[in-house]
Amino acid sequence: MELLVTIGLDAPIVEALNKLDTHVLSFPALPRTLTIDGRVYVESARKAGRLLRPRAVVYYGYFDGPEAATVRRALAVAETPSFPSVRRTIMLDDKVLGLLATLGAGLPRLDRGYFPPGDLPLFEGERVLKWGNRHSGEDKVRARSGYTLAQPALAEPFIAGTSERVLLVGDRVWQLRYESDDWRKNVHGIVEPVEADPELVAIARRVASHLGLVVAGVDFIVRDEVPHLIEVNAYPSLDDAPGAKDAFVAEITKFWMDVISKPGSMTPPPGSVLPPRP
Repeated sequence: MELLVTIGLDAPIVEALNKLDTHVLSFPALPRTLTIDGRVYVESARKAGRLLRPRAVVYYGYFDGPEAATVRRALAVAETPSFPSVRRTIMLDDKVLGLLATLGAGLPRLDRGYFPPGDLPLFEGERVLKWGNRHSGEDKVRARSGYTLAQPALAEPFIAGTSERVLLVGDRVWQLRYESDDWRKNVHGIVEPVEADPELVAIARRVASHLGLVVAGVDFIVRDEVPHLIEVNAYPSLDDAPGAKDAFVAEITKFWMDVISKPGSMTPPPGSVLPPRP
C-alpha cells in the first residue's frame, strides 16, 4: 500500500484523510527528513534511524528554527510530490523574497524600504517596520524617523484602513475581516467572514496564480476602496472560514488521486525502506 506522509496537520484533517485507501502517516511536528536521489525519506517515529519513503507529502504550517528550513529544502529539491507544493511555497518563507515574487502580477505599487539596524533616517509620516519572517503580527512596529532599530527591517507606509484577507482553497474563496483595538489588526483581534468583494478576489486569484499557489491567504489593507497588498501567506489558518477545512481535505484528495494515477509501482522498490543506521 502506498504511503502518504502528513506534517503539521490538525487532527480532524488527518482523521478525514484516514478514509483514503492508503496508509497515512501523520507527524504533528517536524520529522527528520532527507532527500536521496530525488526521493524524500522520513524517519520513522517508532524506530529511530529507520527511513520510510512516502509516495507524497502534505506539509502545512509554520515551524520556527533551522530544522524547518532543512525539512523544507529537502522537500523542495525532491521529485516526491508535495501539497501544497513546497517548491512554490518556499519562496514565501522570506517576507522580502515573497513580496518580490509578487512582482509581475500587475498590482498597484506600494513604496517600500529596507533599513539596517540603528537610527532611522529622516522621512515624513509613519512607517510600519517588520522584521523576521513570522506571520503573527508581533514582529512589527509603527515608527517615525529617529526610531532605533535593533535588527534589519522591511519598511512600509502606514495605511489606516480595513484589514482584509482573501482565503483561497482551490476554487473556493472566503473574505475575512480582522478587527482589533490594536493597530495590528491580527493581534488580539476578531475575525469575521464578510461578503467577498469581487475586485479583491480577482486580485487575490491573480496573485495566487502568479505564484502557483492552490491554497493562499492574500492580505490587504483597503483604504478608500483602494486595496494595498501587504503579504501572501502560504499556510493560512483554516479555522475562521466555514467549510475551509472540508475544501482543504477535498484538495488533498484530488492531489493524492492525481499522484497515484501516474505511472509508479504500487510496490515500493528496493531501498524505499532503509534499515536503521548501525
